[in-house]
Amino acid sequence: MARLFLCLQLMSLTAICIGYEVYQAKLPNGGTTPNPCKPGTLWVGLGHMTPMGGGNRNKFATDFHDVYGEVWNVALCNADSDGDGLTNGMELGDPNCTWVEGEKI
Repeated sequence: MARLFLCLQLMSLTAICIGYEVYQAKLPNGGTTPNPCKPGTLWVGLGHMTPMGGGNRNKFATDFHDVYGEVWNVALCNADSDGDGLTNGMELGDPNCTWVEGEKI
């Protein structure tokens, strides 16, 4: 029984990690976004309140999922989801809003 429980835990962890990478691939620098709070580190939990992800989503995640249908486009790129005066594109390394999914920046 303990072995079955361990297997189920590992399977659910794998599903979480795969989902996480899927969203990273849909955004410019999705897995390599600099952490604005701690220079020299990454905010790999893009779309979450904590740098490593998990837990509550931030306004960018709400915009990405609910407003723009999980698609990086000119409108989402030009939006300023966190209200800091920089567009999402500027913060993710696509200031001209030209990035397409699958492309490296």
